Amino acid sequence: MTKRALKFGKYSTASDDWTLSALVLTYPERRACNVELPYADGSIDLLESVSDEPRYSTRELTATLELSSGTRAERTAKINALANAYHGRTVPITLPDDPDHWLSGRVHISVQCNDRAHAIVDIAATCQPWRTAWQSRTVEADLASVSSILLPNSGGKRLVPSIEVVGTEDVTITLESDSWTLSPGTSVLPEIQIPSGGITYGLSGSGIVRFHYVEALL
Repeated sequence: MTKRALKFGKYSTASDDWTLSALVLTYPERRACNVELPYADGSIDLLESVSDEPRYSTRELTATLELSSGTRAERTAKINALANAYHGRTVPITLPDDPDHWLSGRVHISVQCNDRAHAIVDIAATCQPWRTAWQSRTVEADLASVSSILLPNSGGKRLVPSIEVVGTEDVTITLESDSWTLSPGTSVLPEIQIPSGGITYGLSGSGIVRFHYVEALL
């Protein structure tokens, strides 16, 4: 049976026979910049005047690793290797139940015990709020057969895709009364965004259009 494991980069804790006995990942708190209103009730959040998308603080990951195999000296060597490689460093972290996404976290390692029978190591990491997909998504439209494109977004983060136009002519992308004309090549336009749940854009011109983006979950 394959052990459940944390991964730091390409390293899996199961590869050194560690047992992942506990794991907690908190949800990040929504950030706010509240200002009291003079001569009025309540306050306003200045971040809402910048964007209607929530902004989040960091989140905390805690885990416990246990090891009873090998000698005490061998367990000590594994603890030292873990600490030297990751303690105090910011690394991509993959959770055991979510191999398709990663967290960026600064890792802190502490030792509960390392006696003749077993070792227990605590892992704590301060992580950025989003779990980012390892694989990017590409959605393609051939303008010879379609006049619109649905860009799905199963995550919670609003995305700005890179847009690749393949052909010899310009392509126009539309959304309600807005339009953008792109020449052949790859472009990134901050105005073209993909909200959580996805969005449909209109297309006109000729050639092939590809939208490339990476989804992210809380």
